Amino acid sequence: ILTCLITGFYPKIVKMSLRKFGTEIPDHLITSSGIRPNHNGTYQLRKSVEIQEDDSADFNCYVTHSSLTEPVIKQWGKYNPTLLIYSSVSSLLNYIYFRGEFFHFQKFYDQLQKNTLRSRFI
Repeated sequence: ILTCLITGFYPKIVKMSLRKFGTEIPDHLITSSGIRPNHNGTYQLRKSVEIQEDDSADFNCYVTHSSLTEPVIKQWGKYNPTLLIYSSVSSLLNYIYFRGEFFHFQKFYDQLQKNTLRSRFI
């Protein structure tokens, strides 16, 4: 499955198409989330198409929007399991690191609050 996700766009009107050899793939072959709101007032859209594993066609995602001076075309490369594994592990490690930093900061902040309150009543 090849997926194209655009997010953070405003206004809501956007044109996204999945293309094979530069030709738009028909809508009946596409799965779409529809345009959905983000928490910050912008929007997102996800479209996917199922392809055969041995399909060697050139696929791309083509996006036009009023905020763009020219269309954005994102070319899909072939599946690279090493890159996928690296990206997944890297994302997991970043998550663990930043979560640890958050808890470390929270513990420091709580201790600072206790010391501040104690010093006011001495």
